[in-house]
Amino acid sequence: MIRLTPELLIQPQNLLPFLRHELMHIVDMLDPDFGYKPELPKSDIGATYDRLLRERYRVLWDTTIDGRLVQKSWLNPEVKSRHWLNFKQAFSGPEADLENIFSFFFNNQRPNHAELVSFAQSSESWFINTLPDPHPKGLCSVCQFPSFHLEKTITKLSPQTIIRIQDDIPGWQPEQLICQQCADVYESKNLQLTLS
Repeated sequence: MIRLTPELLIQPQNLLPFLRHELMHIVDMLDPDFGYKPELPKSDIGATYDRLLRERYRVLWDTTIDGRLVQKSWLNPEVKSRHWLNFKQAFSGPEADLENIFSFFFNNQRPNHAELVSFAQSSESWFINTLPDPHPKGLCSVCQFPSFHLEKTITKLSPQTIIRIQDDIPGWQPEQLICQQCADVYESKNLQLTLS
């Protein structure tokens, strides 16, 4: 089922791209070569890790869908820059490698579920040979993903954001290291609460 708002129904310039994007999800789900599985691998680490994996997978899948729509001239090429920003927020690593991997997903005519899961779970393994230091600096204390850029939470986040993380993860301490993605996610959640 696809839910449409009355506003969207009277805006054909927005309705058609929206429908094409949503229906491409279904095309992928039904394509045996895509190999879709409704459940992503679960982690022993917990729900925070599972949520982050789902978000990363969503970013990748949406990137491949809109990339294919752009290549068919069914979508404005300007969407590429929006997806690139989302991609950089979801994944960290050397900029040149991220650009190459983003292009791989955006331009891929035949993406598959296994590739999306592989990159979402361990993005660092896709560019490890081009890193000056091929070893992650450690695991983020929030998402438990390996990261090349870990920072001290106490110097990175506002006191309200630190309290929010502690509410979500009992026992978490602000002295622990955090990756840029988790810092951005929690700061943006805190900003949304402040504005609402």
